[in-house]
Order: sequence, then structure tokens, then C-alpha cells
Amino acid sequence: MSCRDLAGLPIPRCPSSSAAIYAYWSGRDTASARTEEGLTGPTVYDSAQLLEAVALGQAVALIPRSLAQRNARDDIAYRPADDASPYLLGIAWRAGIRSTPIAHLVRTATEVTAADSEGVPGREFSGV
Repeated sequence: MSCRDLAGLPIPRCPSSSAAIYAYWSGRDTASARTEEGLTGPTVYDSAQLLEAVALGQAVALIPRSLAQRNARDDIAYRPADDASPYLLGIAWRAGIRSTPIAHLVRTATEVTAADSEGVPGREFSGV
């Protein structure tokens, strides 16, 4: 499956998202995936509403693999989108802080990310 397959399908919108964020989450942020604008899908405010819109057949959505894994549902099919931009997440904390819990968080996040990305080309899953 590719982001081009989403062309013309309804994509959920979050009212607080910029055009760039919408392009990213609709799979239209790379030159190879730029297609005609999809139909505007339902307005959603969180991941639970997004998944419900997909389950009801109101929209399709690109979502992080971690969200798909935590939300396995019989009424949603998850498939990799081979040309989707990678989903990146960072950890931030106040400069100058030396904290054992923060060090553990960073170490754990690094280990989980490394283990999760072994053998995976860095692509996310889409609900269709």
C-alpha cells in the first residue's frame, strides 16, 4: 500500500493542525505522494475519535505503528504504507537537570526504539 492509494479518500482533520501537519498525516508531504487533495473527513480531537471514524467507515488515516499495535480492533484493518514519512518522536527535559528517572526514561526509550526498528524499514501503518 502507498500514500497515493489514499488519493480521493476522506482524511480526518484536527482543527488545530497546520497545513503542513495535515499534509504529513494525510500522506501528502513527499513529492512522490502528492496527489489531488483528498476529501475532508470528520473533525477529530484525539486518537480515540480518529480510530472510531475509521471504524465507522468515515475516513482512512495514517497512524503510528505503536498506536495500531495498542489498539487492535476487529473493525479496523492496519496495513503498512510503504512510502509514508517516518513518525518521529523526541524526548525533551529542562536543561541542566541531572535526574536518574530521566536517564532511565531516555535509556528505555532508546532501547525500545532500537528493538522496535530492527528489520523494519521505518514505515508506519495506516488504518483502512
